[in-house]
Amino acid sequence: MLETMKIGEQDGFDLYLLLEEDDLADIQDDEGLTEKQKQAYKNGEWQYVVAIVEAHKFGLCLGEFSYGMVEYGELPITDQNDNLLSTKYIGIEDINNYVAEEIAVEALSNAEIKLKQIKEN
Repeated sequence: MLETMKIGEQDGFDLYLLLEEDDLADIQDDEGLTEKQKQAYKNGEWQYVVAIVEAHKFGLCLGEFSYGMVEYGELPITDQNDNLLSTKYIGIEDINNYVAEEIAVEALSNAEIKLKQIKEN
């Protein structure tokens, strides 16, 4: 686990965003990268992560959903000629703003299904 943060509460569930290394992501699959961005990746300046939202109730994770191949770290910003313009740090707050709300809906849905199953048994 790289980072974790509580991102809120909804429908009685505590929501958490977790970041894990994305072992399935391949830089060759990201066609929009420039050579400088690829070199920074190879140098370990940034990496791909999986963003996971977990929905907890009663101290238990009852649902989760994930989104992979999310950029994390110090990403070079370049122009169309691959000239370095600046760098942008992409951290957990940025990832929260980018994907967490979207995947929280799925995590909550999964948690509600699981809670219903528990109550029925």
